[in-house]
Amino acid sequence: MEIVSYKELKSLLTNTQDLPKKISQRFFEIFSNYYQSCPDAYTKRILPELNENVFNQYFENYFKQEEQEKRGHSSLFIINKENNILGISTTLPICEKVKDTLDLESPEQFAKLDKIYLCPSLRGHGIGKFLLSKQLSFLTENGFTGLIVEADAGAPLSNHFYEKIGLTNVGQNVQDISEYIPGEHMVFNYFRTDDIPLLNQSLINMINHGIKKTRPIPNATTGENNGRYIEEAYQA
Repeated sequence: MEIVSYKELKSLLTNTQDLPKKISQRFFEIFSNYYQSCPDAYTKRILPELNENVFNQYFENYFKQEEQEKRGHSSLFIINKENNILGISTTLPICEKVKDTLDLESPEQFAKLDKIYLCPSLRGHGIGKFLLSKQLSFLTENGFTGLIVEADAGAPLSNHFYEKIGLTNVGQNVQDISEYIPGEHMVFNYFRTDDIPLLNQSLINMINHGIKKTRPIPNATTGENNGRYIEEAYQA
């Protein structure tokens, strides 16, 4: 496995036609699998209404912005030897809605972690921390000092992850999602740090502490142990 940018992913593929749509389809598969395990009633109500088309426009617009090197736009992918996508992470600059909700004094210094999802077989091995660390390094290189995460309140695993790595829960917001699903809303928790380098160092310490050849990483397709360990995955 390795972590690559969108530009690097394009260079590895022989056929890049409709790549944003293909990424959207893969993201939807990973996204749907994750939310099947969420207990909240409103999540169960909303999930069946979602489809690939909801994300197609997002990714098409996102990658246009990234290719234009718009500040704050960074996507990273975990891929296997066959260049199949096993994990996705994206960041954005802070929008007006988040700026006003959190009353940020210097919003230009903040980026937003917009998406970070892994396929089921990679969860629980510390790989999400490693992916996020790579993303934080990019943000630091591009002059960002703070990070905001907007996490679905109905997804307890992700909320626990953000708290565990040291982000602070700074409030909640109810958002109208009628644009995608008529008459529906979702509740989001906001997590924040004003010090990306400090957060990243904390992540690196967790990663280094967790690298032990005791937990084999299962095959991303079959779920069976493929003999590779977390240390080898980090070094790949």
